[in-house]
Amino acid sequence: MFADAAWDRFLAPSYRRVLRVVNTGKRDSAPAVTAGVVLFLGGVAAIPAAIVDIGVRGGHPIALALASTSLMLVGFPLALYFGIPRRLTTEELYGSLVVGALAMLAAGAAVMGATGAVTGVIDVIVEATAGVSTTAASVIDDPSKLSRGEQLFRAMLQWGSGVVSLAAIVRVLPRLGIGGLEAGGGVATRAASRLSPTTGGNLRRLGLLYGAFTGLTAVAYLVAGMPAFDALNHGLTVASTGGWSTRAGSIGAFDSAAIEWVSIAAMFGAGVSLPFVFQILRTGRVQLLWTAIEFRVYIAVAAGSWVVLAFLGDDRSLAGIRSAGFAATSAVSTTGLVASNPSEFGGQGAALLITVAAVGGMAASLTGGLRLARILVVFSVMKRELSRQLHPQLIKRAWVGRSTVGEGVVSRILGEVMLNIIVAAVGYFALAFYGEEVFSAIGSTLSLLATAGPAYGSVDPETTLTALEPAGRIVAAMLMLFGRISVLPVLAAIAVVTKPVRAWLRRSRAWILRPVSGR
Repeated sequence: MFADAAWDRFLAPSYRRVLRVVNTGKRDSAPAVTAGVVLFLGGVAAIPAAIVDIGVRGGHPIALALASTSLMLVGFPLALYFGIPRRLTTEELYGSLVVGALAMLAAGAAVMGATGAVTGVIDVIVEATAGVSTTAASVIDDPSKLSRGEQLFRAMLQWGSGVVSLAAIVRVLPRLGIGGLEAGGGVATRAASRLSPTTGGNLRRLGLLYGAFTGLTAVAYLVAGMPAFDALNHGLTVASTGGWSTRAGSIGAFDSAAIEWVSIAAMFGAGVSLPFVFQILRTGRVQLLWTAIEFRVYIAVAAGSWVVLAFLGDDRSLAGIRSAGFAATSAVSTTGLVASNPSEFGGQGAALLITVAAVGGMAASLTGGLRLARILVVFSVMKRELSRQLHPQLIKRAWVGRSTVGEGVVSRILGEVMLNIIVAAVGYFALAFYGEEVFSAIGSTLSLLATAGPAYGSVDPETTLTALEPAGRIVAAMLMLFGRISVLPVLAAIAVVTKPVRAWLRRSRAWILRPVSGR
């Protein structure tokens, strides 16, 4: 009774007044809402990290708690004040994706900077970028020196980026022409948005699948003999194709064949399209495993790379075969875990690993790279154009599997591929300029842009970031962000932000070129 009276007399009027102010002043802005939600959830993610440090009686629980509180205090008002428009334009979608990634980067940098896990402004930003982009690269020489809470937050940063990617799979990637597979096994640009009548239903279903896969991976690591805390962290980072490990030497530090086999299976699974897996689980249509063209190509790339690496390696024992399989699945899924030095496969093996990492996994998966759906479309267009050279009057659409691909989708995919090539070329010259050896610069550029991580072709692939100068690390951070977000959304967001400046420049140019008498 006393609580009810206190609510009616004191709290309820204040609560209604706050709601009235918020509702009357609410503004529609999808990027602002996204930033608020991401910052708030970044603060929430730091809470279990602080609790872990309290439990082990070490680390930085106070710094984690303060960073968590600060992020929630900034993010909550943004999420509360701004609203999401009923209809989102392409510009707003792209802007929300970019702003969400930058907000997560800010949250990660704030927490890691507060705990002192990384020192120096550039290194803090680069390390946060590696986490947000789910890249298995780090400026931290030995992750085991971090506190348990810092390790958990670093893993949760990559896993949280995977959650944000689910929204991109449902809302953004279909507009880029890489939505996934249709029920018949062909390519469908909007398949990822067909799981449920509503966007919320799509996200909920993919989120549950993502969470289940994460838990299954962590349990499998635990059964294989990995300590419980390490199993949890690796479950988070492998499911998100982040590949960050709690130990120097990555998976190889555990020196366990069982853990390596679990990693191979988990990394391969992480490269599979989430909507594709959901369709099979919901409908029971197991035949999709051999009728879906993209899945068959994914298996062929992974298995073919495994066989070639096993042939190139000197070790023909079961351990050598396992090592080849580990390197192949790590690259094709862009997870970036390392069990042994990939340089053991020679220059040819490094070239193969660079190539499959640049291609990446299936569309609508959490992998980086170009994605197999785009490659299939590119080959289909090449085949069509060759036919037109022989038969100029031929009118033929591009086909992939059992589906046709519209000309609008073809244009977007070809544009995205060309933009990636341009970004890779610029990144290569920048890294080579800042001291990377030529072949190593190629491996680093493509690996970072594909969000894989290891610098295939270098003497020590795990030192991708630590071997770079500060300016080179900034270039690496930009490559990782471009690879995670996709080039086209980033450029579209930049165009929106710079629109007032460009308009002012056009007006200034017109005024300067106008005759004096007309001014």
